[in-house]
Amino acid sequence: MKIPLLAVFCASISLAWWSPPIDLGIEGVNDINPQACRAQVLDDLWIVVVWESNLNGYDDIFSRFSNGSTWSDTFRISTDVFMDESPSVAYDPARDCFWCVWHYYGSGNDGIYVSQGSEINGWSPPHQLTSDTLMEDLPSICVISDTVWVVWQRGLLIGDSVSFMNIYASYYDGTSWSTPYPLTNDSEVVNCRPKINIRYDHPLVVWQKIESASNIYYTEYLNGSWQIPQPITDDTYFNANPEIASLGQYSGIWIVWETNRDGNYEIYTTAFDTLNVQYRRTFNDSADITPSPLPFMAIGRQEGPPITAFSTNRNGNYDVYTLFSLGYPGDTLIQVDTSRADDVWPVMTGSLMYLWVFWQTNRDGDWDIYGSYIFIDRVQEDGKKTLWRSIPYISPNPTRASFTIHSPTPLQDIEIYDVCGRLLKAESWSEVQRKREVSLVNVDPGVYFVKVITEGNEFIRKVVVAR
Repeated sequence: MKIPLLAVFCASISLAWWSPPIDLGIEGVNDINPQACRAQVLDDLWIVVVWESNLNGYDDIFSRFSNGSTWSDTFRISTDVFMDESPSVAYDPARDCFWCVWHYYGSGNDGIYVSQGSEINGWSPPHQLTSDTLMEDLPSICVISDTVWVVWQRGLLIGDSVSFMNIYASYYDGTSWSTPYPLTNDSEVVNCRPKINIRYDHPLVVWQKIESASNIYYTEYLNGSWQIPQPITDDTYFNANPEIASLGQYSGIWIVWETNRDGNYEIYTTAFDTLNVQYRRTFNDSADITPSPLPFMAIGRQEGPPITAFSTNRNGNYDVYTLFSLGYPGDTLIQVDTSRADDVWPVMTGSLMYLWVFWQTNRDGDWDIYGSYIFIDRVQEDGKKTLWRSIPYISPNPTRASFTIHSPTPLQDIEIYDVCGRLLKAESWSEVQRKREVSLVNVDPGVYFVKVITEGNEFIRKVVVAR
């Protein structure tokens, strides 16, 4: 069943925080391990969320797509009768498709599988990337230019104990997949939970290395080869579950992880080019775990201050929170979900105007995938006149056929976006104007954002178009 979102958007115009949670899983079964990404090409925007589910009595990989107004029906990605787990997903702009990678276990072998998909055609038959008698698990995927990169962990499991584990990588150049290459080569060390993303124009991999302690390491692919792994942390504590986000072409990366160096688990981060400098992001007396970072997806740019989602038991059960860092609305901690269930393993993705967080929750007696969204990037929650005389305002709002912008300083440009960040209209004025009427004759009813550019400032105001 398709879930309409426009009604939710319109009903929550005055809200400043996360929307009510939306159930995206399959009813009556366990849905776990969500991953998500977004794509925007010209006028089309899609968000995809993937997860594993035991709908058929064994784990399979499933997905749903959203175009900003509805969620699609469920698409099944894996097609076998064995265990398919731990999906990861990325968008490939060169081929205009999504890639999903996951771990397969069955008939005595472990393996990594990949599939290409789209919101129109569904998913291609899975391609077997590896097959090994060793344990292969927790793949991560990203796309750089026209190359698809996948990393995963491979190791020896004896009973319930891991003897050793290393990180491997492979890439697809448009013709074939490369032979798996070891990024680590340890015989008595556990290298696990790898994550890959873009640093400037090349891949960087971060992972957890367990010896006498557990620390975070990274390596990157430079000048045609993988570099010697380097530590991000080097202490006697338990540093775990690293995640990585790209801050854009010129800003580098943002890495977060959980650590017990302060007695209880807290979220730490490092970023940009100084990966040996660490910052504590959370401060409480409970456990903050499984962080997920995302940079701001601001209008007209891909870089910006990061947001971190994480799960914490500070209220007695695990809830999902978001920490908005270094930007709107400052270092602000916002609770995503207030249920008494356990809400864990959050992931995030975003459009240019709003972002989504997805997580798994056991509120209905089994595990389900839920999602929630928030508007971002300095958006005034309505376009009406404020007490601040320096801020432009819009009237009337709501409106039908036009609105007027009132500004204390000269207007230069306006841009009108829909809720997915698609540019619908732009106007510029060379003459000095502090008041200007804007026509909405060909704009459909709905919620829109108006970027108002004045001399030296930009403002974003929300406006509602009714008929």
